[in-house]
Amino acid sequence: MTTTETTQPPKDRTVSFNQYLDKECFVVFNQHHEIKGVIKGWDSLNLIIADATEYRSIQNNCQSKELVRILGEVLVRIQTIESIFPSQGYEKIEKLTISPAKGKAE
Repeated sequence: MTTTETTQPPKDRTVSFNQYLDKECFVVFNQHHEIKGVIKGWDSLNLIIADATEYRSIQNNCQSKELVRILGEVLVRIQTIESIFPSQGYEKIEKLTISPAKGKAE
């Protein structure tokens, strides 16, 4: 590489949760579990999910078990989200950056 060449860092994917408001989505967390529910609102730190159901895989003694819990309405930290996609489709978000606009909350 010569001194005149520069490398471009990978672009962040800035996400606005407005496209997911009032839609049923899967939210996958970096703690290896996911929540399915309706996105109701968000700000720069938190996401509000209504009618939430948590799905978690637990491995114990070489056995895998699926744990399902009905949570109702939850508030989750956006920093813990790995990906989000509508339950009727799929969109993987590789690197999550939040836009400064705020969504509605009911």
